[in-house]
Amino acid sequence: MAFELAVVSAHISGLTVSGKLPTGSNQNVTIWDYDDITDAADIRACPIFCPDVNRQVQAQLIDRVSYGTGSTAKQVYRYVIPYALLYMPVGSGRVLAAGIMPYMIATVKAIVGGLIANDAPSDAVVDIRVNSVLLGQTVNDPAGNQFHGALIDILAHEFIN
Repeated sequence: MAFELAVVSAHISGLTVSGKLPTGSNQNVTIWDYDDITDAADIRACPIFCPDVNRQVQAQLIDRVSYGTGSTAKQVYRYVIPYALLYMPVGSGRVLAAGIMPYMIATVKAIVGGLIANDAPSDAVVDIRVNSVLLGQTVNDPAGNQFHGALIDILAHEFIN
């Protein structure tokens, strides 16, 4: 087993996370797998948490955790999967500070909490962790449409052998 990106993204897309709309009401976050990505995000599905195809998956290292050679040594393969929260289109008429930010923060908190509580896909020897969160900047969907949102990087640890 090595580089189970499809398993990790399928696991994340299967999570159920309740976020907050700018009206203050609860709304399930639409969570996409790589298979769900379209050129332009449907704003009616917001908030959307999806793999960020505008940034690259970054392989960090293969680290030996026991002695041995080749396929006998216990190893950990680490890589970072970039995700984006497309919370609301820029220019939607709401003021960022008062009308969007508190609810976007609550949604990011719910996503991070969901990732922490569900940190291991059941069908693979993989552990996932939140690596970083950049909150409050403008993020783009694959078509370049701008959204208020966040960038959340997921660190995957695969246990090999």
